[in-house]
Amino acid sequence: MKNLKEKYDYIIVGSGAGGGTLFRELASRGKDVLCIEWGMKLKSVGNFMDCNNTFDFKLLPDIVPRPMRKIPLWPPKTTEGDVIMWRAICGGGSSVISLGNGARCMEKELKSVGVDLTDEFEETEREVGLKPVGDRLLSKGSRSIRDAASSLGYNFSPMPKSVDQKKCVKCHKCLYGCKHGAKWDTRRWIDEAQQRGAHILYGSKVKEVTRVSGKATGVIAKTPRGERKIKAGTVILSAGGMATPAILQQSGIDAGDGFFLDVFWNTYGTTSEKGQNQDHEITMALVNLDWAEEDLFLLSPFMNHDRMTRLMEMDPVRAMKSSKKMIALMTKITDDANGRVFPDGRCSKPLTTRDWQRLKKGASISREILAKAGADPNTFFEGKIQGAHPGGGAAIGTVVDSDLQTTAVDNLFVCDASIFPAKEFSNTERLPPILTIVAFAKRLAKRL
Repeated sequence: MKNLKEKYDYIIVGSGAGGGTLFRELASRGKDVLCIEWGMKLKSVGNFMDCNNTFDFKLLPDIVPRPMRKIPLWPPKTTEGDVIMWRAICGGGSSVISLGNGARCMEKELKSVGVDLTDEFEETEREVGLKPVGDRLLSKGSRSIRDAASSLGYNFSPMPKSVDQKKCVKCHKCLYGCKHGAKWDTRRWIDEAQQRGAHILYGSKVKEVTRVSGKATGVIAKTPRGERKIKAGTVILSAGGMATPAILQQSGIDAGDGFFLDVFWNTYGTTSEKGQNQDHEITMALVNLDWAEEDLFLLSPFMNHDRMTRLMEMDPVRAMKSSKKMIALMTKITDDANGRVFPDGRCSKPLTTRDWQRLKKGASISREILAKAGADPNTFFEGKIQGAHPGGGAAIGTVVDSDLQTTAVDNLFVCDASIFPAKEFSNTERLPPILTIVAFAKRLAKRL
């Protein structure tokens, strides 16, 4: 975008579930909106090499030739507690690489702090086409897991997905973005907003929010054309659970405490039956919530199919094995919100005793199910600890109020996973958050 205006009605920082939704909703109301996105507009998705342009990886040293510095063979970033962090930095944000899982996250708890998203949930579910996964999209491996679990008294149900199931070709590459257009993400809504005259600035990182007399007046951003100060009547931070708390702190606002990652790990096993694998299905097609309320974890069939992706969570010998005789289950827990985001963007998330207890119990049950499904117990192992839903660093009741405005600065709002009050509700299962973030964005747009 060559010609920036001097001032906009709204500046939205980030184009993911929160920012992309707000961009479209405010543009549809005739507002003058600028969205500032740190990442680039994606030219392609759906393959392992597209990880270059979506995921946040460690960079290779400067001595490596420039074309080789950012390659998906290099490990993703980790927290100071050594948890692998999966996040996207691209147009559409994490909505692009999410698995399309749709759940009303913390609905009752949010109502208790004055946030009722009932209308927005219903609106969002209609617009993203949320439906439970049909049997056609299940692999032989996941069917065997479901049947084995049932014989043990455990219940796996179809996962609700924002996916057009008629378009899904079961390529198992949801994690890399959907090149078939089956899975919803906010890039569709970004296009709609631009068609209505709204503007988006790619490849630009917001450093801080400017303010005068206690009111937000705009942002300072590092753009492809140098550092720019851009004015706005209202600023909305939707940069994600790691970037938003950092921007707030750089702007002189206390934030970053209560950080969580929705920690998970995967239990793998090898089978002997031909074709018993999870190679051809929609990812995380089933979900088990038997332990969600009391033990705060869920189980779901999941594995990293690509050998190069598996290298990031396991040793090379295991990673190089074929997935054609492999089945796996994910244990995703509600981790303690004991982490911290620092002003420079670094994150700390030590695993607590309770975190480990939940992970180990989930893995133990996963092994029981996989053995019943026909996997050899001698082949069982767990990958490295990972996290995929960073949030909590600008929580409702601490940094923002129930309308998502920061309590320290007028006309400055936050709308991403940072606002989840994870510390206050530490004994609540946190389901995948994207549906709830979109609903929050719709609610905020109406109030603005």
